[in-house]
Amino acid sequence: MGTSSLNEYFPRAIEIRAGDTVRWQFNGNADDPHTVTFSPNLDAVVDIVPKPNGGRDEFIFATSLADPSRGRGAPIESYRPSGYFNSGIMFGYQLSDEIPLIEEFSLRFPEPGSFNYICGIHEFHRGTVIVKEASDPNLPNQVEISQAATEQMKFGLGITNALQEFVRLNQVLDREPKTDGSERIFVAAGMGSPEAEVLEFFPKKLEIKVGDTVTWFASRFHAVVLNTEGSPPEFYLTEPRAGPTPFIVANPKVLFPTEPTPEFDGTGGLWSSGLLGYGQRPGGLSYTLTFTTPGTYGYVCPIHRGMVGTVSVN
Repeated sequence: MGTSSLNEYFPRAIEIRAGDTVRWQFNGNADDPHTVTFSPNLDAVVDIVPKPNGGRDEFIFATSLADPSRGRGAPIESYRPSGYFNSGIMFGYQLSDEIPLIEEFSLRFPEPGSFNYICGIHEFHRGTVIVKEASDPNLPNQVEISQAATEQMKFGLGITNALQEFVRLNQVLDREPKTDGSERIFVAAGMGSPEAEVLEFFPKKLEIKVGDTVTWFASRFHAVVLNTEGSPPEFYLTEPRAGPTPFIVANPKVLFPTEPTPEFDGTGGLWSSGLLGYGQRPGGLSYTLTFTTPGTYGYVCPIHRGMVGTVSVN
């Protein structure tokens, strides 16, 4: 079965008393990273930016996002509306020995108010901390907060559990006849709402005929990469820098399209759609190849480990 990713805070809104501390915990092992980021301007928070003094195709994850605002061994920070507070990027695995694994983030709220925050990787992924007076007797306890989180998860799990059936069935979503007698077959890279997605190709095992065309489409943050001469490239790379953590580099071989020709014959080295999805994605929304040579060809989404597919050409 496929990997499900719920891209939300559970619960989205939490009520606490002034002086309380909130602790966020990374939950799960899907390859969707997250942050907890408080900023005076949430809409200005960005994920991928040009590398300082880098080349035209060199991009990194913003150091303001990658670096925790709380230094190692420092006391828990106290929130203030004009401040910037950030967890660092939370992954379900450790990128390198030089980058510590971040699994939780804590922040103290000394004053009443309503404070919004965001995941710097997913702009739609937002939450609110509502701070009441310290004397307020009518606020939920931890058990009630956890129950609310579990209840909120049910909607997203309903979506992903239904989509898991499509993973099992391995059905083609759509196909169109072409004027030369061949077909165009459509494959989804990921499926679901932004908040609840199954990280698989639909179908993940595709059988076609010589001359058929495959079009992959994605709504958010996926890539289609074939490498006929070795292993597929990693998406997250690291480079040393003068700072608390190395640069987290977005591999240009995944980020940008690399297409020797629009016809795939099983040779040519690296074939990459570039980053697909809504917004300013280098690869746009879709990627198309026509397969001209019999064989079985594997491909991956390097952004999400384990998201793999095959095209068998008869």
